[in-house]
Amino acid sequence: MLRTLLAVLATCFCLPASAVPITYIFSGVVTDDRFGTGVSTFTGEFVFDSAAPDLDPNTSFGLYSGPGFRMSVEFDGGVVSGAVEPIAIFVGNDINDPGTDEFSVLTEGDQDFSLPLVLQDSSLTIFTSDALPAFALSLAAFDFKDFGFFSSAISDIRVAILGEVTTLRCVSGCAPAAVPEPGTLMLTTAALAAFALRRRLSAGHGSR
Repeated sequence: MLRTLLAVLATCFCLPASAVPITYIFSGVVTDDRFGTGVSTFTGEFVFDSAAPDLDPNTSFGLYSGPGFRMSVEFDGGVVSGAVEPIAIFVGNDINDPGTDEFSVLTEGDQDFSLPLVLQDSSLTIFTSDALPAFALSLAAFDFKDFGFFSSAISDIRVAILGEVTTLRCVSGCAPAAVPEPGTLMLTTAALAAFALRRRLSAGHGSR
């Protein structure tokens, strides 16, 4: 009976993985404007492929990139703006000393701008592996939330802006929490009840 019940639960709650673009939007406040652009807030977006392969064989951190990986940002509604493609996503599980979990968005290759976004969790509770997260990340889970916007040596514009991320939200592609349909829920409840009754009856016979 227990094996049957476990099989039912596995059928009900295991969802197949699918390759979909995952999109996040974020915003924050400027903490350091080194070249005096005068901006004070920023908003941005980054997109990555949930099925991208890990490009690094290290088991403590993963590196992901590919077509469709991109990021854009605007400061004060467009006074200063930039976009980069491709980007790379870095996922670290218990890295550094002392250990931290990390999710970073990094610029790849020679581009006019770099837009690093670095989130770190010193409690080591956000990740259990270096896999690319398909679930929606919660900003509250991170205690380090930095963002930067820097011009490169090949750019004609000099920009160096540091900021703190204050909001982060997955707007598409993130895996929702698994919620069983009413029929599935009834079947699961009935199976649990039957299993509990069987145990009570077995215990009653054993005490006689």
